[in-house]
Amino acid sequence: MKRIDYTRAQLGWFRRQGKGICVSKNRQNKLMRTLCLAAALGIVLAAAPAGHSVAGDNAPLDFEIQLDVPHREFDGTWCWFHARAGAIPEGGASGTPAVIMTMQKWLLSASDFFSVLSDMRTDDLGAAWTGPTERQALGWRETGENAVVGICDFTPGWHGPSGRLLAFGHTVRYLNNRLAPEPRQRSIAYSIYDAEGRSWAPWKTVDLPDEDTFFSAGAGCSQWITEPDGTLLVPVYFKGKSDDRAEGYTLSLIHISEPTRPY
Repeated sequence: MKRIDYTRAQLGWFRRQGKGICVSKNRQNKLMRTLCLAAALGIVLAAAPAGHSVAGDNAPLDFEIQLDVPHREFDGTWCWFHARAGAIPEGGASGTPAVIMTMQKWLLSASDFFSVLSDMRTDDLGAAWTGPTERQALGWRETGENAVVGICDFTPGWHGPSGRLLAFGHTVRYLNNRLAPEPRQRSIAYSIYDAEGRSWAPWKTVDLPDEDTFFSAGAGCSQWITEPDGTLLVPVYFKGKSDDRAEGYTLSLIHISEPTRPY
């Protein structure tokens, strides 16, 4: 069965259609300005109609999607959340990809309170999984009395030019087992997977030029583009320390395309 790079396939469909989405905003405000790629890219990547083949409008699909449950666990207090997978080409058994899925637990009684990250792995295209294994390198760090910072919305993906599995997300700050009060600083977080050691490097944050302007910045749940020279174009969002989100923003619709087939 043919392997499909879904991100590449969806981007290919979008580029052939030649459509665009844009958001206009008042430059006097500082809410959630976007770097590198429009945040709308996340919508674009999911916009290909069901059953659409990038090989041609009328070409039959040459792959299948099968729904499996790699892990089931719920204790009424915590539930697994943010399960996202990245593949290492030919890293599994008999030349198949190794798939690494990061995940973390959410405390149901609190808003956005997430545990240390764990991961699971399959080397046989999902027939068997190992884990979840808690990864302290992707865990909380103490910042003060009853205060910690962790990471969430972590999303792994393959970076071909370096031959590495990377992951991006953002930090989240807690105080007394709850979200820290606003203004709450947030940073773009990332880590690199060690394929031989089957472990993650301790997470780091991206240095940004102006702490006041980029007081709350993140790249959670992101999908990125790799340039031919290996440069990554990663969509991120940010806002300044003062929260003026309620004023001065309008959205403008630029184009609506007709669907190519019912879906």
